[in-house]
Amino acid sequence: MKNVIKRGTSLLLVLAMLLSFAAVVGAEEPATPEKILTLTVENAVLHAGETKCLPVYETVKEGHSVDMVTLSAISDNKNVVVKGVYAGIPAEWTGKKWIYKEGENTVLTNPRLEGISSAAAPEDIPLLTWLGNDDSFTTSDLPLCYVQVTATADAAPGAYQINMTKDPNVQEKTLFSIVNPEGGRSITKTADDAILNPGTVIVLPEGVNLPTVILTDDTFAVPTWEEMKADKDEFALASRLKIIGGDKKLYDVDPASLDVSATENLPDGVYLNDGKTLELATRAEANTTGISLTVKSAKAVGADISISAPATVTAKISKATPYHLYTGFGKSGGYVPAPTTTQEVTAAEYSDSKAFRPISLNAGYPAAFDQFGKEMDSPKVKLEVMLFSDEECRNPLSSTDDAYQQVTVTENQTGVQVSNQLKKDVWCMVKTYVEAESAGAKTYGEQAKVHIISQYPQAEKAVIKLTDGSSNPFSGNMEKGTFDIPGGSGRTTIKFAVDKFLDKKNNEEMKGEAVPTNYTVAATQTSPATPADDVTISIDSDGKTGTITVGSGAVKTAPVEIEIKVTLADNTELTGILKVGTEELPAKITLKKGNPFATSLASYDSNSYAKGEIRADSYEGNALPTVLPGIGGDEASVVLAPLYVLDQYDAVMQTVAAANYKLYKVDGETKTPISADYAKFENGTEDRVTLKLTNALAGEEGAKSLALTAGNYQIEATYNNKTATANFALVEGEAELSGTPIYYGVEAGNEPTLYVPYTYGTLDSKKATTMQVGATITTQYGRPYGSSETPAYALNNVELNGEAIQNNAVTWTVETDNTGIKFTVDKSAAQLFGTSNTATLTAEMRVTVGEKSTPSIPISITLRKDASKLAHLVVTGTPNDGTAAFTKEATILDDDVTASYNLIVPNTGSRTYTIALSEVEDQYGTALTDRVSTSADVHSATYDNGILTINPQSAGGKAVLTFTESGTPTGHKVVLTLNFAQMSFVNSDGADYKVGMWLNTNPKDYAGQTWAELYNQIKWGAAAYPTVHIENEDGTAGQDVTSSVKVVVKKDGAEVFDSSKTYTEQPKANAGTYTIELIYVKDEGEGKTNSYPIDSFTNFTISPKTVKITANRAITKEYDGTQSLVLPSGVTLTIEGNPADLTVDPNALQYASADASAAAINIVLAEDKTTCLTGDAAANYNVDLSELKGTITARQLTVTPNTQTFTYGQDTEINAALEREYTVSNNLEGTKAATITGSMKLTDTTSGADVTVYNAGTYNVALGNLSLTGTSAGNYQLELASGTHWTISKKSVDPFNVTLEAEYGINGSELYAMMKAAKVTVDGQEVNLNTLYNVEALYIKDVDGNNVPKTDALVNAGEYTVTSLPATTLGIANYEFKTAPTLKIKVKPHTLTSADIQSTDNWGTKDFTGEEQTFTAFKVSFTYNERTIDLVENQDYVIVDNSNKGTHGNVTLRIKAADGSTNYTGEARAPQSWSILTFKVRTGDLEIYQTNTLTYDGTPKTAEFAVRVISTDPARQKVLRHFTIPNNIVDMWGNTATDAGEHTAGGSFAKGFSKADNGVNVFTWKILKSDKSPIQNQSASTKYGQPGSKEISVSDGVKKGLDTSDLSVLVLTDTNSIIKGTPSVTFENGKIIVNWQLQGDATTIDKTATLRVTVAETDNYKQYTFDVDVTVTAKTPQTNFGFTTATDATVGYAEDTYTNPVQNAKTTPAYTSSNQNVATVASNGVVTILDVGTTTITANAPENGEYASATASYTLTVVPSTLTVTASSATMTANDSVPSFTASVTGLKRGQTTAQVFQTLTASAATDGKTAGTYAVNASATLKTDFVPRYTLRFVPGTLTVNPAQTAIDVVLPIIIGGNTCANGYANCACESFYDLDASRWYHEAIDWAYSLGLMNGTTKSTFGPNAAATRAQTWTMLARIAGQDTRRSSTWYEVGQKWAMNLGITDGTNPMGSLTREQLAAMLYRYVGSPAVNGTLTFTDSANVSTWARNAMIWAVQNGILDGVGGNRLNPKGTTTRAQAAAIFMRLSNLINK
Repeated sequence: MKNVIKRGTSLLLVLAMLLSFAAVVGAEEPATPEKILTLTVENAVLHAGETKCLPVYETVKEGHSVDMVTLSAISDNKNVVVKGVYAGIPAEWTGKKWIYKEGENTVLTNPRLEGISSAAAPEDIPLLTWLGNDDSFTTSDLPLCYVQVTATADAAPGAYQINMTKDPNVQEKTLFSIVNPEGGRSITKTADDAILNPGTVIVLPEGVNLPTVILTDDTFAVPTWEEMKADKDEFALASRLKIIGGDKKLYDVDPASLDVSATENLPDGVYLNDGKTLELATRAEANTTGISLTVKSAKAVGADISISAPATVTAKISKATPYHLYTGFGKSGGYVPAPTTTQEVTAAEYSDSKAFRPISLNAGYPAAFDQFGKEMDSPKVKLEVMLFSDEECRNPLSSTDDAYQQVTVTENQTGVQVSNQLKKDVWCMVKTYVEAESAGAKTYGEQAKVHIISQYPQAEKAVIKLTDGSSNPFSGNMEKGTFDIPGGSGRTTIKFAVDKFLDKKNNEEMKGEAVPTNYTVAATQTSPATPADDVTISIDSDGKTGTITVGSGAVKTAPVEIEIKVTLADNTELTGILKVGTEELPAKITLKKGNPFATSLASYDSNSYAKGEIRADSYEGNALPTVLPGIGGDEASVVLAPLYVLDQYDAVMQTVAAANYKLYKVDGETKTPISADYAKFENGTEDRVTLKLTNALAGEEGAKSLALTAGNYQIEATYNNKTATANFALVEGEAELSGTPIYYGVEAGNEPTLYVPYTYGTLDSKKATTMQVGATITTQYGRPYGSSETPAYALNNVELNGEAIQNNAVTWTVETDNTGIKFTVDKSAAQLFGTSNTATLTAEMRVTVGEKSTPSIPISITLRKDASKLAHLVVTGTPNDGTAAFTKEATILDDDVTASYNLIVPNTGSRTYTIALSEVEDQYGTALTDRVSTSADVHSATYDNGILTINPQSAGGKAVLTFTESGTPTGHKVVLTLNFAQMSFVNSDGADYKVGMWLNTNPKDYAGQTWAELYNQIKWGAAAYPTVHIENEDGTAGQDVTSSVKVVVKKDGAEVFDSSKTYTEQPKANAGTYTIELIYVKDEGEGKTNSYPIDSFTNFTISPKTVKITANRAITKEYDGTQSLVLPSGVTLTIEGNPADLTVDPNALQYASADASAAAINIVLAEDKTTCLTGDAAANYNVDLSELKGTITARQLTVTPNTQTFTYGQDTEINAALEREYTVSNNLEGTKAATITGSMKLTDTTSGADVTVYNAGTYNVALGNLSLTGTSAGNYQLELASGTHWTISKKSVDPFNVTLEAEYGINGSELYAMMKAAKVTVDGQEVNLNTLYNVEALYIKDVDGNNVPKTDALVNAGEYTVTSLPATTLGIANYEFKTAPTLKIKVKPHTLTSADIQSTDNWGTKDFTGEEQTFTAFKVSFTYNERTIDLVENQDYVIVDNSNKGTHGNVTLRIKAADGSTNYTGEARAPQSWSILTFKVRTGDLEIYQTNTLTYDGTPKTAEFAVRVISTDPARQKVLRHFTIPNNIVDMWGNTATDAGEHTAGGSFAKGFSKADNGVNVFTWKILKSDKSPIQNQSASTKYGQPGSKEISVSDGVKKGLDTSDLSVLVLTDTNSIIKGTPSVTFENGKIIVNWQLQGDATTIDKTATLRVTVAETDNYKQYTFDVDVTVTAKTPQTNFGFTTATDATVGYAEDTYTNPVQNAKTTPAYTSSNQNVATVASNGVVTILDVGTTTITANAPENGEYASATASYTLTVVPSTLTVTASSATMTANDSVPSFTASVTGLKRGQTTAQVFQTLTASAATDGKTAGTYAVNASATLKTDFVPRYTLRFVPGTLTVNPAQTAIDVVLPIIIGGNTCANGYANCACESFYDLDASRWYHEAIDWAYSLGLMNGTTKSTFGPNAAATRAQTWTMLARIAGQDTRRSSTWYEVGQKWAMNLGITDGTNPMGSLTREQLAAMLYRYVGSPAVNGTLTFTDSANVSTWARNAMIWAVQNGILDGVGGNRLNPKGTTTRAQAAAIFMRLSNLINK
């Protein structure tokens, strides 16, 4: 309570304050949430050896405060050491405590925070402890403390982390404690209750230039296969890079700015994409040494910082240890995921001889892979196959299925093979697996699916045939399986069976034994999901046929789909199809509902149907209308219950739409239809129809009557001659008034318009500024309202452009004769128009007559002002040197204005004028600053953005400134011409004076003279140069100033010589180009002079002198790859003439070329040098190097072979090593390095001979053919370092295991010779066996261990082994076998061939007898090694075939090896056939005849034939009977045809037939014509009254022989007479086209007629007929035709228009309004609101040939609008006079004013002003009569604040506190002057500052009101006072500040007493300082609450310390600003401005 209770405070007041304080501190605090404290260590950048203190910032959760902390810190790396944690920045350790650096305040060192901090001593573990001692801290912008870190001297560059932690010295986990909100002991908290954000310390390399970039995370992990698939194989480098700025702060890298390149070639699998992304392939390898990357460019995010130079960073690659992850398939050593698609493979053609063919798997080969997709050597992956019968692999085949014998895994387990005997298609799942160590355990991996297509004939499809199983006719398409469900009691029976099977291979009908016979059919309902009603499916007992019976009950679940399936005995499911011609359809039967037809209309209400009735929908209050609606928008309506059309099933066909309803006036038996304009039926929700009755006056002008009158009415609905009705009666209601406005003086059809008067100039007299408005009063039935009472007018809601009218811009008064209201426009109205030249004055007028009033009558008057034009401006030019400014004012009424002004240029220097415009206004006094552009035509001066700069050179020039009006039609201009003038110089003749008149300007050579000497040489004598004169205004020579002229010489702008100066050391005239200036020096008196330039010469040249350079000795060097000059010891360079001020720099010279050369090389200047001379005078000389030369000798390179050892057989490695295994010394690096090619060689250590065969042994290494190549070859010489030896050791190899092959027929001697000649492979090389072993000592043994004798005896087939092969007895010393090798000989059996069969006679022929015959003249033998070996029948071979089987032709002998023979194998055919002679058949021997009857059906037909004997010769009959066997006719032709008629066929006989014998093989057959109709009955529909046609496409068979003459058509039935005239039929382009014409209108809809077409007999058909059923259809409805908003609308009277056009119209709609007094509607559907009331807006789209008419409507209700009447507010002091109040109105209709609408409009406060307090200011208003029905009023009170008058305490208090002095140094301390201020509070200084400067005063004499809301007016006033405005000169205390702020655009001046939010105040201050550009964002938790218009202002305010957070990281932008806060904010603003 310190400083709260002041002297003189009463006891009662003190008690009240203490009670209030106790209540506050005793409040209960809610439970403590988690994460109360957040600590964040700031990042830092250090160099090695550097120490820095890192600030630690804290945030305390709102509602808590911390009273104890104990903190330590640790580093994650020893390279960065934490030295200590301190309350401030440590400056000194006294031995007991730390002294902290002053000026670096923290939370813990803040003197206002009472507490004790203690930091550990320098040598102790870092620790900081702070105890609050009854004090605590919350969130602050200051650091909490500092962590001191040091980068060690040897710290490697990189990123290191600093973490905050608890006290490491104790086990206790306490980190901090908080104040207990319930009192008592503090609550301790651990690190679990805090967020500890670590800091990052970046250690920079030495010599790095900032800004630079670092890689914060330098290790990139090689992605696994799964990561690669998930796109995790790319690393955005920007996310791992940080920019270190020159301020040593870290910044994020903008990814778009990043450009990174590889410094060196990237390793395999590492890619750099677009300079921004590092991509790693799974094959990439680990790289711990790092990859060097160069960051070429990078820019920081949120800061204008880019790296200063390319930076190099190192990226490391890590890779996890590989482990087995995938078991699957691979390609080229890499993992490839198994394909998800099925591989399709076709087996080989079926054959009786089984053979396998491997399948090449698309998936690849089986293998194991690691997590990176790389193939592993182990575990071994094997394959397993599983076979299925279906594509989804849901039906596995039995393991005993033969398919498993035909599809197997290959022997090497690398793939799958399939045999040619696979008899069905299978789906093979190829699985990969590995075997576990435990037997039988398998772990499966990926699998691949293969579809293997068998070539064995297979049935794929079953063609289903459907037949009618009942006599009941049905509609549908039986061929296509579509049937209509019968109605009533009818039933339909459908039978189904398999007609034929189609082969899978060619989709043709299967025949013969392959046709399936064992199968079943099934029929299954597939839709709907539940069993269909009244549908029965049965399968016959044989399982091959079935029946479907359908009754009418199936309609309930229609459509019903039944699928027919065929299943073979092996459960293979075939595809069932229906074949229609060539089209194949699924074998599916569809039962569908028949086409419905209407039977009755029924109203549906209360869950029941009432046929023939129309009812009102049964909900509360809805009934048929009883009161006759009035005109002007009145309406009577009823919602009718849904009315439905029922079909033959008593099911709802459709809703009866509103278009089918009509209303009739019923008078006895007479029914008169009511127009849809007044009785509108509309479709509503849930099938309801709404009847809306409106009324209007109809008929001719002067004789109009009500469209609807009282009486009886009937509603009637019809559909297809079905009717429903409802009856009701209407009576008139009580009279209601309405009114329409009368605009006096406005001609009919014209828009009521008023004009705004001018401020400058006079408005055209024809443009009215006043207007009277009255009203016409009628009843709701259109009759004038008769009353003797005078109408009273009232006006409400007067608005201009929808806003309340201010400053009496428009006024209105009621005419004294009560005939209306008069509106008057003031010139101030122009300020309310905004950017438009028109405004709408709206109002609501109400007229009261007696006790009745009209609704509000909308008034709309257009206010206009002329196009804005420039009418006035002021131009001011203000100089910068205090000279007089100029001002030009211009008033522009009609013509442009011109003016001029003379400006004198300064004698020296320059002068600037600031050109400014003010008071730029149009004719209405509206500011036009932004619409006046300035252009400048400037000569001899500069003009930039309003700044005109002139100098002495501007004389004679001018500036023409043109101020042009833009954005207005007049384009007025003000042209101001500013003229410049200054003195110039001539000779005595008046010619311009030049430098050449004064001295000789020709070029000179350098001679070492001074400028004074040179000047005297080149200056003309006195008689030679003319005198210098100032030029008079008339151009003649004036004053002679020759004696005051001086010469100044300059080089590169710097002065080198002045002829008027005296030099201690004369400047030298060095070589170069100079500028010579002549200057007149004018004596201005009092020791002052001014200089005026006369002329200058800019190209005075002194040329340098040439000298020669020579050397005292020869210059030479060894080749070093450069052109640099290296002088040998003792060599010096000499300058010709030995000038004392010159020396030679050898570093400026180089060789003309860098290559070695025995010839002399010219010495020249280095590339970047222009001279080799040094010294002050070097620039005065050129050098001659023509005699300076040197030489470059070749560089000696020494080649030293590297020590190597090899194993025998490594020839490739040895050769490779000879090419590269050596080191070269004395070589240069980079591109200049020597390029050595060729290879070293090995030589014998004894003889020195070259070694070409690398046997085991030791060898010398020689230089070989190593040589130098390339451009540098001539710059080097090679020599070899001697003494290197290489050793080749023997190779230990695996033994050979060889099996030799021979064939039966070989003898023992030959077998041993074969062994001796054998070759074996050792270590991959083929060698002779006799080079390894003594073959004579080897023996060949059979399986029983017996030696094969070395004789001529034959050796039986079998396997033999060569013995006595030891492991180490070798003939060559290069190998050592690991184990003994093996050698086997396999004698294969002889395979029989055709050559083995020899005939012992001619193969010969035999006569055909029809009996079996054989051939015996042959033998079997073969030749081996020129020996003949005979075979014995039945011992060695057997005969397979040698008989003709009773047929004719050739017969081939076949034999095969006998079953018991081991020496023979295979089967052979004789090389030639023996033959049976052909039997000649003659005419009359045989007859061929057709055995089947065929009828045309459009499909190919094949004739079948038989043969019978007709010969009478008994001898021939015996043979001929063999030709009558079945299938004896072969090579048939012509036996298949499609079309009807006779056909010719032919063929050959299998037994002895001869085609040449009189054509007996040619015979005829026929196909009969079809007697069926190929065309089904047709149906067609045509819109009523339109022509129609039906096109029937026919097949080729139907077309054949058909033309139009074969066609006729007649009308079969037409009971409704819908066909007009005679139909016709034609045949064109393969189509039969039937044409007809309909007559009638919509009444014929759904009527039908039948046409019959007769087709005469054609090529394939007998005569047939078909019918065409024609149905009349409605024209296409205009679907979804209706208004965009389909519901009724309600709008306020004040709205101008309502837009609701129709949509989906197919014809152009016409719009109507049923009550044009309420609203009218335009052709585009836009409704103009005129008055309150109801009207029906209708749109009618007419009918055309394609579309039916459509209508839609909605009811528009115009209701009174609400006007808001707001009373003004004010502030006064008690006992002063009560101020007057006004009331403002918003919400008026455009064009109306408050004067037009309101009868009265006042405001008052219920107080006499004598008692302090707050009082409501209430507005009072009455509307004029016409506007009473059009508007309702809403009142918003204002506030009158009565401040207390001066009291006794106000008088006494200054006396009590008198003598107090201000602690802040101000003369008047506000805290001691006002009772409600506390000097200990935060606002003390700010309020003292504002009060002392007079920016703020008290709210009363004794109170300041620090917590009162700051008002907008107070803010304007404070800003004005800061800006130096005198705010005392105004009628209200804030008027000056208000106008000043409005003029500057700081505010709009509204709501002066309104409170001010924080964002509103920030916006005003932001505008005050000029709205500077801002960057950055707001980071507060409630930043999103900042309004868009205030965002930049709030960013500026926060960044400049004007505003800060309110706690909890909140900004509270919508919070109210108190007066104390305002004082603080303004003080910060002042400090910012005055920096």
